[in-house]
Amino acid sequence: MRPKLINIIKADYFALLGVIGLLVGGFFILDVYYLQIIPKLSRRSDSDVYENPMIMVAIGLCLILLCSLIFVMRVKSIYNYFSEGTEVRGVITNIVFFKDRGKITYQYQNNNENHQSSIAVHKCKKTKSMQTGESVKVILKRDLPRKSIIKDLYILDSNRKCATLVSS
Repeated sequence: MRPKLINIIKADYFALLGVIGLLVGGFFILDVYYLQIIPKLSRRSDSDVYENPMIMVAIGLCLILLCSLIFVMRVKSIYNYFSEGTEVRGVITNIVFFKDRGKITYQYQNNNENHQSSIAVHKCKKTKSMQTGESVKVILKRDLPRKSIIKDLYILDSNRKCATLVSS
């Protein structure tokens, strides 16, 4: 089962940052050519904040390029875990949130070896519902079992019509 893109964006912090960066870069370019909001917000006395508007366009394009790269690499990485990874059971050992971001630390066992890993998450309904000590499904890379993700973050529970934690 492949995760839905919207679930990846909701739960994964780096994927969300990629989307936000795409929007901000697009806004920069749109503002130079159509909106002209940034000059209105400027505290400078002269009305021409865009002395060289191509600088704003270049910043916007660089931001779009960089954030597209981050977003595509992260989504592709998560899809690779789902298509090529090995599923094991794990236990959440620690959850820490600061404002809108967080870190979930979990332990799992593979080939009688204990591993501990963590994942950066965005604070959303699904991640807030997770609790320390909760059993979760973990997907490992076959060639590198230290690399893993929590499967339950990215899949949709069919009993509920929104992205929530799958309990089994």
